[in-house]
Amino acid sequence: MRRLWIVILCVIVVTLTAFGASAAVTDVVVVGSGAAGLAAALEARQNGAEVILLEKMPYIGGTTRVAGGGLCAAGVDLQLKAGITEDSPEVHARDMLTLGQYRNDPELVRTVTYNAKHAVDWIRANGVELEDEVVSYMTTYPRIYWCKGRGFGLAEGLAKACREAGVRIDLETRAVKLVQEDGAIVGVIARKANGDEVAYQAKKGVVLATGGFGENQDLFSEYAPELVGIRTNNPKGVATGDGILMAREVGAKLVDMELGRIVPMGVAIGQGAWTSAPVALLTEGGVLVNKKGQLFLKDEQDRDLAVAILAQPDHTGYLFFDGTVLQKVGEDSLARIRDGGALVQGSFEDVAAKFGIDAQGLQDAAKKAGLKAPYYAIAIEPYIHSTTGGLAINTLAQVLDEKGDIIPGLFAAGEVTGGIQGADQKNALIDCLVFGRIAGRNAAQGH
Repeated sequence: MRRLWIVILCVIVVTLTAFGASAAVTDVVVVGSGAAGLAAALEARQNGAEVILLEKMPYIGGTTRVAGGGLCAAGVDLQLKAGITEDSPEVHARDMLTLGQYRNDPELVRTVTYNAKHAVDWIRANGVELEDEVVSYMTTYPRIYWCKGRGFGLAEGLAKACREAGVRIDLETRAVKLVQEDGAIVGVIARKANGDEVAYQAKKGVVLATGGFGENQDLFSEYAPELVGIRTNNPKGVATGDGILMAREVGAKLVDMELGRIVPMGVAIGQGAWTSAPVALLTEGGVLVNKKGQLFLKDEQDRDLAVAILAQPDHTGYLFFDGTVLQKVGEDSLARIRDGGALVQGSFEDVAAKFGIDAQGLQDAAKKAGLKAPYYAIAIEPYIHSTTGGLAINTLAQVLDEKGDIIPGLFAAGEVTGGIQGADQKNALIDCLVFGRIAGRNAAQGH
């Protein structure tokens, strides 16, 4: 009996040393409140765990908040009602692997596709509504469904369900360090907006759902130097790679860090908003020029084109075309660009003056390309929509170390992870929900 008391006292001393007497104690700590984090928090709570969700921003939702709100899944009732009965999780998996250029992990991919329908049914059961339509985007069959209110509606719906279930949500609380004892993750150190540090003890597990690293130029410099200088269309201050950095400090393996969903022909349309110029402007006869009016790489491969533009002054290229090209592409396809004030029309002198391009060089480019006045031009700059690399996980959403062993107590879901999307991300938000649920459930059960 005396030995038992000594062991118990030792455990108490270790815990107090790591966290301090003022630490918040709970079963599961979830870091990040996008689709993955909200799904993890709600699933953990529904599996009986006490949950605290930490969000560094003053609002809920992360990048999900401004996302299109699409969910990709085979076999959902909306798909069947539309008469699409040939689709299946296996066809969905093949599409994911093809779009990812087979850089993704087949086991993780199939975990997504075989659980996708259940995730869609689950969010609907928890108050998130979908539009009635089902659409296709580079898939064998239409299987994308839009949340009402898009990404904002998804985030708000899941946040409401979390609050009603009893999840504690601490806003303006940025996780800065994972607490590790005897190899296991037992909590988080966070920093409040006023600079105060707060400790959170997680008796069962920590779930990282902190999103990608589109804003972190240091990580690009380390893993994808050719993309240094690239911007992101994510909300400012969100995609900073916090979870990746914290997990790396405790030995987590990183995979696919050089990969991401790159939009090479991004167009800034004001107030931090971005859209993209149609690639048809190039394929139908338009050209890319730089500040000197020189023609440069014309390539439909997103990454090659992005790298070529990033190598230009100010990381900017200029789409230069004429009325014939515009007629082929269709004026409606440029509506957002035109309405955002980003489409310039006039003589080559007008275009050159507007963008500071060498006029003689631009005239020579027009002649070489066979373009005739009036001319049109759009300033384009690559941006990264999402990073597809991150923490290595298994099908239980457990984070792995460099040897492929699990790091006890640490789970991850969403854009903070790697291995699911591969070379590109065109699968909407479904993997965030699937792996968010898996992470939350397994953390709650102390796996």
